[in-house]
Amino acid sequence: GSTLATVAGAGSVVVRDGLFGPERVRIAAEGEVAEVHLSRDGRRLVALMISDYSAADLRPPAWKVFDTSDGRLLTTVQSDAPDQWQAFAVDADAERLYVLTLADGVPAETGPHPTRLIALDLTTGTEIGRLELPEVRAGFWMSDEIVEFEGGGQEQLSQARVPGFALSPDGRRLAIAHADDDGLTLIDTATLTVERTVGIAQKEGWLSRLAGL
Repeated sequence: GSTLATVAGAGSVVVRDGLFGPERVRIAAEGEVAEVHLSRDGRRLVALMISDYSAADLRPPAWKVFDTSDGRLLTTVQSDAPDQWQAFAVDADAERLYVLTLADGVPAETGPHPTRLIALDLTTGTEIGRLELPEVRAGFWMSDEIVEFEGGGQEQLSQARVPGFALSPDGRRLAIAHADDDGLTLIDTATLTVERTVGIAQKEGWLSRLAGL
């Protein structure tokens, strides 16, 4: 709670001392920033870049890591994840990045699609490893359903499957809630392996159980 970071414009991030404190540094990100994440000690800032104007010419999805004391660029991270869909999580120390993306590249006309988890080192900018997750499916695609509007005109409806994606406070486990069933996949981040997949469902009351009987 001692450091606040906000995207001031498409290409700058303002770091302040607390909610109402003075401006500490204004970071020129040299590109368009979509969102930012701070480490728990407030010393490192991770910015998701949707475009890059620097000499590195990063392609989205890409991230830049800055020192919040002086705005110095520490690391750049370029992922080969497709730009069509991705979710990501940063650990509490802003040293590791986990990207959940489609496994088969460019989406087909139908879906959902298997996903892939990519782990990246935010201190070196290198990839740590990846894990294929065929049971976790995601994506956006056009359905066969057509809606007719009163007075004329029609529109083809789209479909979406977006899994829930969360990292434990200690960074040791990732939980991914399936978008197309009631499964929850738990991943050990140290080994990048599936620990287990469990089913989750809303607990029924006694009246519902009685009706089922």
